[in-house]
Amino acid sequence: MHKNIIKFLSFFILNSQKRKEFRKKYYLSYIDLSILKKRYKIKGKNNKIIIVKNGEEYLLGKNKKIKGLNIIINGNNNIIKLSEHLIGIHNSIFEILGDNNSIEIGSTPHRIELNIMLKWSCNNRKIIIGDNFSCDLTKIYINEDNGICKIGNDCMFSNNITVRTDGHAILNDKNEVINNFANIEIGNHVWCGEKCTILKSALIPNNSIIGVGSIVTKKYKQENIILAGNPAKIIKENINWSRHNASHIVKGRI
Repeated sequence: MHKNIIKFLSFFILNSQKRKEFRKKYYLSYIDLSILKKRYKIKGKNNKIIIVKNGEEYLLGKNKKIKGLNIIINGNNNIIKLSEHLIGIHNSIFEILGDNNSIEIGSTPHRIELNIMLKWSCNNRKIIIGDNFSCDLTKIYINEDNGICKIGNDCMFSNNITVRTDGHAILNDKNEVINNFANIEIGNHVWCGEKCTILKSALIPNNSIIGVGSIVTKKYKQENIILAGNPAKIIKENINWSRHNASHIVKGRI
């Protein structure tokens, strides 16, 4: 709906508060749609979007788009490689600014709402996400040259997860950078609760759970743990988790 039409229709709403709410609601819809229309732009040389089908790699046709995914690339020799079986992706944006960066995501039957931001005109970054991944709005920001973010197989991310590096520099009294980049690695079968933040240097081991609202800032080696808090620490050991509902397991429905 065009912005002027929204404004015109709102004049027929006599209550000022309801009129304001109407405009706010539909202005946001208009803005969101206009952004999505523009967000499939690829500039530069030798940038590739590759679809993996039955172990074979195919270039996505020049005029074809992936439903639910908006792509912006400004640079050279960047690669996005996605499984043909990435069927649940929607409302997602991949943005790359720089050269020789790559994003690779395996196959999954689950819902994915994912924003990957490789900006700041940095080079040689890698995002690798394994098979059977699911997320409800995860944001990944890798802001330095040569940065790597790796997420293993069968990981389940809840709402509003942020995985990120610093971006801005911290300097000492000699004008030297003291917050140098460190990679982020998340193992296999990791469940991240709502509003978690995973920062540079983080290493999350296999078969772990990150509690709601936790901030992970360092490396952990022990598997089968629950991490929680700010900063996160181990609060429980020798655990496992399942995508199935707890009540269904207790009552033997699965």
